[in-house]
This record gives sequence, C-alpha cells and structure tokens, in this order.
Amino acid sequence: MGFARGTQSHVSGGNNPADAHRFDARDGRRLLEWHRGHRREFPWRSESDPYRVAVTELMLVRTRADQVAKVWPSFFQAYPTLEALGRAPEDEIRESLRPLGLEWRSTRIVSFASAALRDKDWPGRLSALPGGGPYVSASVSLAQNGRGPMPVDVTIARVIARYSGLHPAGEAPRDQNV
Repeated sequence: MGFARGTQSHVSGGNNPADAHRFDARDGRRLLEWHRGHRREFPWRSESDPYRVAVTELMLVRTRADQVAKVWPSFFQAYPTLEALGRAPEDEIRESLRPLGLEWRSTRIVSFASAALRDKDWPGRLSALPGGGPYVSASVSLAQNGRGPMPVDVTIARVIARYSGLHPAGEAPRDQNV
C-alpha cells in the first residue's frame, strides 16, 4: 500500500498537504515507546515457529486479535505441527475455527498446510503458497530472524496516516496476499 501526502482517504479524511508531517526515525521511536507501555499481550507474540506464525496470520485476517486469542491455544494444542494439521479432516479444522467466522478461513489454512507439506523448504517460499503473500512472509521472517521487512497491516497504515498526515493511496486489498 503506497502513501500519498494530503490526499482524500477512507482512513482519516484529507488534510492540508502543508500540515502533513514527515514520518521519521524519531516518530518511529516514539511509537515504539508508546507501544511498550500500551501493547496487549497475546499468546503468539513470542512465537518464532514458522508454521505457528503463518497459521496465526491466516487466523488474524479480518478478525480481531482478542477473538483469535480465544481460539489460538486450543487450535495449536490440537494441531501442534504442520504434519498434525495436514492429517486433520477439513471439517474438524473448520469446527475449531468456527468462533472466528469467515468460513473460507479453514479452507485457506488447509490449502496452506497441504502446499507446505509438499514443499519441505516452504518457509523460504512462503509467498508462493496459498495464503502466503508478502505480509505473511514478512511476519514469518521477522519472527524467525528478528529482522527483515516490517509487515504493515491496515491498522499500522491507519496509525501512520493519522500520526503523519500521510494517507494510503487507495484501499488495501482485503486478501491475505497483502
């Protein structure tokens, strides 16, 4: 998602271009400082297993984190590994994810698991897998390595837009391949 200064946007309306603030490293440090004091704890925050990170990101698509937090522990207790998920019947997976809504989610997760099981080097080629895409790939890379491209979701884009006066140029796709 690109950003344009002072353009009309669904995020927070248009601002006078003269009022736009250049988002710089100091701003990033201030936001991180705020985050340290206000962040919510979720069970996946310290996760580095590529399987768990990727599936968690698929669970979070168009769903509030507090809703995913209710399902996350039991889901990964039932399917602790990619192999366990790959062996499970789709209707069982669908039932375990039902509280999150969006029926297509279980199909996407099953498709992801099937493709990842066929490709033993899947974490390096995550973008090519069903549901993978650049956002999920960046999340897995960051969780595994502690560095890499920062995944920017719609919420982060809104914060940057409101803080800096920069507005997304167009609407972010609602697809996981964001």
